[in-house]
Amino acid sequence: MIIELYAINTSKSMLFLLKMTCFEPDLKGEVTYLKDFEIGKSIIGISAISGNAMALIARDRANTDYIYFLECQTPPHDWYVSISWKTDEKLLSVHLSDDGLLLYTLSESRLSSYVPDPFDGILQRRWTIDLAHGEKHCTAIPNTGAMIALGSSNGTVTVYLSGGTRAWSTDLSSIITALAFSNSGDLLAVGCSTGDLHIYTGHGDPVLTRKFDKSIYSLAFSPGCTNIVVGFEDGTTQIFGSDLGAPLKTSTFVCPARHVSFSRSGETILICLDRKLVLIDHCNVVWAGLPTRDRESALTLLGAALSADSSYCIATIKRGNTADCLRFYSIKLPQMLIREAEAEACIKEGTTLFQRKKYVEAFDCFVRAEKLSEPSLFTAFCKGESLFHLDELKRANEFYRECLGFNNTNARSIDACIMRGITALRLNNEDLAYAAFSDAERLSPNDSTARYLLTLVQYRKSKGEMSCPAPIDDYSVDGIPVNLASFIPSVVPNKYKKCFIMPCYSDEAGEIPEKKMFTTQVSKSIDTGYNVGKGDAGLIYNVDSDSLVGVFEAHSFPRIGPLMPSFTSARVGKSRKNVLSIAVVPVGSLQSIPNARSIITSLGREVLVSRTSGAFMAKPVFEGEDAAHILYHFGLAPKPVPYPQVGTIVKITGESFKGAEAIVTSIDRERGKITVELCDVVVAVPIELDRDMVELPDADEPTHRS
Repeated sequence: MIIELYAINTSKSMLFLLKMTCFEPDLKGEVTYLKDFEIGKSIIGISAISGNAMALIARDRANTDYIYFLECQTPPHDWYVSISWKTDEKLLSVHLSDDGLLLYTLSESRLSSYVPDPFDGILQRRWTIDLAHGEKHCTAIPNTGAMIALGSSNGTVTVYLSGGTRAWSTDLSSIITALAFSNSGDLLAVGCSTGDLHIYTGHGDPVLTRKFDKSIYSLAFSPGCTNIVVGFEDGTTQIFGSDLGAPLKTSTFVCPARHVSFSRSGETILICLDRKLVLIDHCNVVWAGLPTRDRESALTLLGAALSADSSYCIATIKRGNTADCLRFYSIKLPQMLIREAEAEACIKEGTTLFQRKKYVEAFDCFVRAEKLSEPSLFTAFCKGESLFHLDELKRANEFYRECLGFNNTNARSIDACIMRGITALRLNNEDLAYAAFSDAERLSPNDSTARYLLTLVQYRKSKGEMSCPAPIDDYSVDGIPVNLASFIPSVVPNKYKKCFIMPCYSDEAGEIPEKKMFTTQVSKSIDTGYNVGKGDAGLIYNVDSDSLVGVFEAHSFPRIGPLMPSFTSARVGKSRKNVLSIAVVPVGSLQSIPNARSIITSLGREVLVSRTSGAFMAKPVFEGEDAAHILYHFGLAPKPVPYPQVGTIVKITGESFKGAEAIVTSIDRERGKITVELCDVVVAVPIELDRDMVELPDADEPTHRS
């Protein structure tokens, strides 16, 4: 059930969509298969996941046992074996401390302690304790690894410190079937075949005892020792409070729980059965099953380990006659699904606001999305693009650098490659951009955008020695339009110093390229407005679609007089007087830029409508900065750079005074010149520079001097 609530933000007079997703009470979690990690041997047991490390023990066909130490760079992906250690013992279980510095193994005849050394690829044995022959044992360690408990089938429980010395021991005269330490090692739970459950302090003092009518098979403490899970031999699993009173939750399965573990938060429990994994969240079973690959027969579970944040688990899978493997599953609990749905709603609203050019509101939506869910390449990219359009380049670059920090090796897509490449271009890193766009082209060899961007990067790297590719339409990344023309370097010469706009309607827009002529009825009051000449750029303003279409190049001066009989136009009809015409030729393939009225009005111009003449502009010609502002959208001019104000401190980028600070004393916009005086000199000498030879200081630096 999804409920959408709308609210008005009166302070900004904007309509925001606040999408809150409400789920049914019996909402289940999601567990999906990620990948297999092949060992090539039969896996005997695995340790808990300790940060980015874990250990397992395996046996080959020659009946030789091995200890594997695994590490990971970006969980749950990229696991690799850093230590493979051969041993002559018949191993039964393995434990790894939370810091990954201590490793314990239990075999048929020994209890051993090791120190992993991944740098040299070895295990340094610290100590070994021989065990009585013929007895069965079970072990447990706290997260710290500061001690290890050993339970024997003769009823003895012994606790050894990490150095190998015995801390304490007790005899319960019953077969020990399960042991569990609390995370800190302050408590130890001991389960017996007779159904007795004993809880001791870490120093061996009895705390609590309870008698059950069935044998205990598995045990686990929650963080903080607020709860304890007890798995029984008949398949019943119960959750108790710290006082072992009435059970908080009882679940019955067809087989006993092989392994039980808590997440670090203590709210999630992973139960491993013979052929099923069970997730319990807040004492409710939210998922049960075992996702398999296509055409895969029934599997047998040998064990499982839950990550600290409950985002994934690793299961030991037995696959019939083939070798065992580690199988990785991603986990999404109900509350995570709710947050993801809310984050998705924020991203959807942010995308809509971005398309409407409401970049401030869009940025806020993407920030909220990251608070609800994990940051991603897409949200970081969207934040950077929003700030880029707000001309907050310094803040935008922070998010662009964040984009490059995301590792997408697990799911490489063409959009991910292009986003990384665009990010690299924003940061002027052509080498990284070229690598990203090359990856995109390999993923989709026929993608025109990837090929275009590769050509553009080659042009930028060649410093203009090769021809610049003509701009193409915007590229949309999940609804976020990216203006590819903005990546054309500012060194591109601005061929057109002047441009003019011819308003028309949709039925006339097609005639202009065909007839190669702009025409309009004019009056004496606006005749002088068309002060254009050969070689100036011309654009069509389609009133119906609110778009600029172009570019055309004028091949004649404006001419006022009778219109040639072969040319007809809905606007001029059969008029023979007061018709202005300009011969034009399209420059390459025509482009269409949406939201044209906002571009025109931002320059202080307006499109008018006359009952007799149709749409027209009183001042249709744009020069200097205004022309560059419009032609920039077509990739024919560099991005307009605002002029500094008089009195602003700027930094000179020209070769003569490169790096020096100067104060602006006057500005000549028509000539594109700025006059400055050097700071920190005895005699201030006026220096005239081109506008592009100075840059504005950072926003957090002072901009004026008295």
